[in-house]
Amino acid sequence: MGPPTLRYQGNVDGPFRPFRPNPAKPDTCLWTWPAKGVRSTAKESPTAIGDDGMSRCPHCSQAIDPPPKRSRNCPHCRKPIVVRRGRMLTPESAAEFDSQLEESREKRRSKVRQEKFREGRKNAIREIREAKKSGVVSGFKPLVTENDCDICQKVRDRVFPIDSCTPEMLPPYEDCELEDGCRATFNCVLSSEYETLRSSQKRPSKKGCLGSILLLSFVALLCWVFLVSR
Repeated sequence: MGPPTLRYQGNVDGPFRPFRPNPAKPDTCLWTWPAKGVRSTAKESPTAIGDDGMSRCPHCSQAIDPPPKRSRNCPHCRKPIVVRRGRMLTPESAAEFDSQLEESREKRRSKVRQEKFREGRKNAIREIREAKKSGVVSGFKPLVTENDCDICQKVRDRVFPIDSCTPEMLPPYEDCELEDGCRATFNCVLSSEYETLRSSQKRPSKKGCLGSILLLSFVALLCWVFLVSR
């Protein structure tokens, strides 16, 4: 039987990864393409698989059968082998692969955050425009939970009047500190509810100010009594 032919199989979740010959079809050998945004490390460890279809150590090129499923030392040269998605790599190649994979993931997360923010900003512009046309909406109230970031918490109890409200005042916020982007939303406040919500906003307590004045007066009185008694 001649050398096995190569059959290629697409895989968007993993890097360039060789498979052993398929027992059901001994004349074929399956390979996968590099994942999008992740560079293949095949050049750094060209002996990871030989012409005979056997997985080989990236250090000494000796065949390892069965191939390891976890990181371990080579049984021949005793050097460390790091397994990444089925491929045997040196520790240096694995570190570079992990760095490239994390960079690719961060790019995807950043793209998702930007798309989410743009969609939220378009929604805010649309809601403000429709609210002004309706004539029954007097403002907007951000809906913020305890799990949102500190930036969102600052507007948790705010109510923005419709006359001065701009899309930048409403969530989602571009500078939100959450990894997946801002999750806060907002609601329209009807005219019948507007004054009630505005009056319930946090304001400095007059009772607290009066208590501070009385406390300072008491301390001053004690000081005066102490000076007079001397």
